[in-house]
Amino acid sequence: MLVALVVSSMAHGEEPEPQPDISATVLVLRGENANPSAGKKWVPAQTIQEGEKLYYTVRVHNPEKQPMTNVVIIREIPRATVYVPGSASAPGADARFSVDGGKTFGGGSQLVVTDSSGKPRPAAARDFTHILWKFSYPLAGGATALVRFAVIFRGS
Repeated sequence: MLVALVVSSMAHGEEPEPQPDISATVLVLRGENANPSAGKKWVPAQTIQEGEKLYYTVRVHNPEKQPMTNVVIIREIPRATVYVPGSASAPGADARFSVDGGKTFGGGSQLVVTDSSGKPRPAAARDFTHILWKFSYPLAGGATALVRFAVIFRGS
C-alpha cells in the first residue's frame, strides 16, 4: 500500500487539494561480487530469495503548476520483510515509523511495543509496519521528489 496526501485546511465549499502522482520501483543488487562496482547490477525484483535486500524508490510527482504544501507519503512495509534501520531517506523530509498498522507514527526510538509476556519494550525495526515521510518544503509545480527505503525479505 502506498499513500500520498496533501494535508491542508480547507474551508467549507473549497475544492480539494490536488494530489501528487506516485509510483514505486523495487530493485535488488545481483551479481557474483559483493562490491557493486565489480560486477553487480541493479535489476527489478521479479524473483527474490530469503535474506535478499530489496531497495524501494517511491517517486512523488506534482503534476500541477502550483506548489503542493504539506505533502505526506505513507508506505506500508511489505509483509514477510523487515525494515533495514537507517535506510528511510528523502531530501527535505522527515521519516517516522508506525508499529500499529499506520495509526500512529513516531521516531524509531520513541516507539514501544508489548512483548509476548505483556511487558512494554522499545520497538525494533522488525516491529515497524509503515513509514511516513513529511516533506518540510513545498513540492514545486512539475517537480518530482524521491523517497527511499530498504527491507530484507524473510521468506513467505
